[in-house]
Amino acid sequence: MTLRDTAPLPSSPTTPAAHLALAETGLRALFRLMQAEDEAGLLEQLLPSLQAALPFDRGALWLQEGDRLVAVAALGFDEANSPIGLQVNIRDSRLFQEVQRTRQALYIPDVQNSPYFPSLGDVEHRTWLGVPFSEDETSPMLGILVLERREPNAYNEDEVRFATRAAQYAARLFMQQRRLAQARRQAQEAEARARQLALLHQVISDLSSSLEPHTILQRAGQHLYTALQAQHLAVLTWDDEHDEAILEAEYPKPALGEPGKPLPEARALLRTLAASKRLLHTARPQSEAALADLVQRLPQQDVDYLVVPVHDTEDHFYGLFLLWREQAFSPDDMLLARTLAQQTATSLQNARLYNITRRLTQDLERRVAERTEALRREQHRAQLLAHIFAELASSLDLDQILDRTLQVLLEGLNAAQTAVVLWDMETHQALWRAGRGRYQPPYGGQKLDLPFNDPWMRTLVLKRQRLLIDPNTNWPRVWRETFGHYPAGVAVPLLHGAESRGGLFIFLPEPREWSEDDLDLIQVTAMQIATAIQNAELFQLIQEHAIETGQMLRQQQIEASRMRAILEAVADGILVTDVHGTVTLVNPSAERLLGIPADDLVGQPLERFRGLFGAQGQTWLSSIRKWSQNPESYKPGEVAAAQIELEDGRVLSVHLSAMIDRHQGFIGTVSAIRDITHQIEVDRMKSEFVATVSHELRTPLTAIKGYVDLLLRPQIMGELGPKQRKAIEVIQRHVNRLIHLVNDLLTLSRLESGRIRLDPRPTHLPPILRDIVDDFQRQMDDKGRKIQVRLEPLPEDLPMVYADPQRVQQIVANLVENGCRYTPDGGTVSVGAKDLGDGFVLVWVKDTGIGIKPEDQPRIFERFYRGEHPLVIKTAGTGLGLSIVKQLVEMHGGRIWVESEGVPGKGSTFYFTLPVAQEHQTSETKEEA
Repeated sequence: MTLRDTAPLPSSPTTPAAHLALAETGLRALFRLMQAEDEAGLLEQLLPSLQAALPFDRGALWLQEGDRLVAVAALGFDEANSPIGLQVNIRDSRLFQEVQRTRQALYIPDVQNSPYFPSLGDVEHRTWLGVPFSEDETSPMLGILVLERREPNAYNEDEVRFATRAAQYAARLFMQQRRLAQARRQAQEAEARARQLALLHQVISDLSSSLEPHTILQRAGQHLYTALQAQHLAVLTWDDEHDEAILEAEYPKPALGEPGKPLPEARALLRTLAASKRLLHTARPQSEAALADLVQRLPQQDVDYLVVPVHDTEDHFYGLFLLWREQAFSPDDMLLARTLAQQTATSLQNARLYNITRRLTQDLERRVAERTEALRREQHRAQLLAHIFAELASSLDLDQILDRTLQVLLEGLNAAQTAVVLWDMETHQALWRAGRGRYQPPYGGQKLDLPFNDPWMRTLVLKRQRLLIDPNTNWPRVWRETFGHYPAGVAVPLLHGAESRGGLFIFLPEPREWSEDDLDLIQVTAMQIATAIQNAELFQLIQEHAIETGQMLRQQQIEASRMRAILEAVADGILVTDVHGTVTLVNPSAERLLGIPADDLVGQPLERFRGLFGAQGQTWLSSIRKWSQNPESYKPGEVAAAQIELEDGRVLSVHLSAMIDRHQGFIGTVSAIRDITHQIEVDRMKSEFVATVSHELRTPLTAIKGYVDLLLRPQIMGELGPKQRKAIEVIQRHVNRLIHLVNDLLTLSRLESGRIRLDPRPTHLPPILRDIVDDFQRQMDDKGRKIQVRLEPLPEDLPMVYADPQRVQQIVANLVENGCRYTPDGGTVSVGAKDLGDGFVLVWVKDTGIGIKPEDQPRIFERFYRGEHPLVIKTAGTGLGLSIVKQLVEMHGGRIWVESEGVPGKGSTFYFTLPVAQEHQTSETKEEA
């Protein structure tokens, strides 16, 4: 049983001191919870802090994990019976299911008398209280807080309410700690990424310091083994001379074979990866053909494998890294492994170039003295390359590393000018990003007005080919105006993967023959520059994104403050609900007008306050419910209005409109609330005046009508002459019109003053509609009118409506009378009804009369308004019938509207809705019968 279903709780503390004591101890308990540094500390402090404010003998907190409840905190249990760590299936816990269903505290004053507990005889703890552990009534339940006392009936209503609020506050703190922990994890991930960048920087520096392939592979293997925390790592290479797989090294100790010796079982693996150049990741080595020969030497259970090929951009295959560990390799691990392999390949490529240089040096030493100079140049290039790599790896400041690298190239190659020019493939714009020598761009670069088909940039960017410059080269105008003219030079593409970002330009003051080694050195340098540019741009993008996110957050805070100030300053009350009909925002004016604190409204379904607004507020609440349950029913521009009379006599006008987001569609409603008590009071005084005057007119009119009727009866008053009879008939006709007007005024006055009360009950519509149609058909026949009044076929399953049968008959009769009155002979007046499926039944009266012009339709329900059509003016009427009908429909909680094109012969259709009788209303009526 929930809190609202139990027997009356023990009385709440009756003295202010008792209330104050509970509040003070509760504040101290909550303050202690706020001191918790993390989720575990919060769980540890929760029950002791709560016990200090609300005594209990035994308590436990159970959190929901999937379909199970797990005890995470307990107090009052001995060590042997502690429930911490216990798990319970939610389907086996009726208590949790009940709390989850009601979202309220479940209080059992005496478990010995509760159906939730089996009959166990005498139990130690008699009182049981279960409180939902959630941030509020609408948030998902995180679990349940259970408190037990030895004596029965241990808690009163205030204490149960306090336990509920304390659990909600603790749940908020618990979720805050979880979110904080998540933020910490994100910070740790960012720190891990920073460590990866630092590791990459360290690897580049470490690998760049050696040009020995064996050393480079060993160092790369050590770094990869440490970075990925592998259980084992093996470095395998391929010996082209002997067509053998070589086991270069293993970490932490040999497992596959002897380092430096052939490993025949690895031939298939090396050949497969040399051909595919792709990373291999598997947890089942026996299913991989490449590992079939090697599988006998590998662990077989609970191990994840990663094979990383090492090859350079020239498709030169150096070998591979074979790693395994118990934990599965993540995509980030694979990305890091691939990056380290690329850097290793680059270093091995540099080592290969260096070895070529060294072999040439050794050969030149055996040759004649004239080759000594060539050896010096090769050594110089190697030193230059190492220097360049060191400069590129020294910083993430793009301007700094580009300037230093270009300066090294300028001095190392005895060049007159070096430059890096970037090309944007989207905007087709060239940017002179950096330069050293005679000409230098400003900080951040300088745009070059290059045409789209510039031949130099087409060669470098589109064809991704190098460009050699000699004295016969034709210099394009922009290049000549920017850098001058040089007799020799070279330009190589800035390749990053398969994409060229621009070109690296080196201009010489004298003609020169370029060797392939020089060109390779310049190309490798260009590739490293392209990688450095990519890394720097990525770093800048991350920085800009962080700044932009901070600015957006500040702007949102400013906008929120501005909107809050506007809402607090506006005189009208503003109440906002979300797509589920839950109140999300209430301004101070709405608090004052409704007399309900914002804390009690926000987060609660507005339907929960239905009883405070009375029957007059049902239109408002029904519109919110309809739009929330069926957003497609909302029509653009549709506005609902209602008047609410509060218990203190004040009358509020409510105007409701929907909030529509262009992406999400319907996102909630906004209600504008205004106090119209004064206007209502003025209208009431006017209505009372009209009622008084109408009542006074009724007495003499009754006498006049009586005597006129007597005068027209010759057996009583004697025969009248033709002129006398005609005059008396005119008097009789106008007296009847006056009496009808007075009756309508009195009815309208009773409606506006609230003296007409509805007697709603489950009502069958078909008999009422059929009687009205038959009655008006007889009237038309008696008057000689050739009008067909008919009832359209009604659905067999048309539900009963909850309405006053007499007033429903009055509504339909008035609409049918108007249809007959303004439909010429030969026309039709039809009546029909159907179930809308949203809790309302739709009734309509359709005629083929003169119709209602669109510009007149907004006013037809106003008092005394009749329109200017000749037939309307000719026909007797008061203009009050539709106003009376509208008020009667709205008293039932429905609404009425008209549809008409204003074309004679097409007529008009009046629609109104009545609420469907609910099952309990029907059963109550049957019981009364």
